[in-house]
Amino acid sequence: MWKIVLFPPESAKDAGFSADRLDKFPFSQTGLVGGARLFPSDSPAFHWRTRKCLTTYTVYHTVCVTYYMTNGTQGAPEILENLKMELRRGCLIVAVLAQLRTEQYGYTLRKALADDGLAIDEGTLYPLLRRLETQGLLVSQWREEDKRNKRFYRLSPAGEQILSQLLEEWQNINSSLSKILQEAPL
Repeated sequence: MWKIVLFPPESAKDAGFSADRLDKFPFSQTGLVGGARLFPSDSPAFHWRTRKCLTTYTVYHTVCVTYYMTNGTQGAPEILENLKMELRRGCLIVAVLAQLRTEQYGYTLRKALADDGLAIDEGTLYPLLRRLETQGLLVSQWREEDKRNKRFYRLSPAGEQILSQLLEEWQNINSSLSKILQEAPL
């Protein structure tokens, strides 16, 4: 009969159990698997391991591995939050492009999005604006207003075309989801 024993790698050295002695047992062909070794139950190494290697590290490692294999690394609230963030990420691009049909600078754009229910951090908005400008969907211009330099953004002609295509795609997705939800109500 074979048994799996979990142990910290340094415990074999501490007990004076050298690698050449380990190679004499049949388990040496199996190798390490995540901090575990496969031992024949009648092996002297098995009895030595079960007596000597039940350390705090071993117990902690076993409990953690068992817990994460059973429960995963995320609970339901974290999964929901991650899915909501993914959904928002796609919507924010369309919302920013739609808001920039009229020229605005970053702060007023952020405030307008928040007023419409799509709050966005500065750390998300400004990199998004730079990326959309690099892609040719926005144009920007520095101007002085209220004795401060502000960068004003607006849709480029290519951005207007992309926005209309994205809105069309949004309508198609929305109608498909409506059909799916009508067929199988929640």
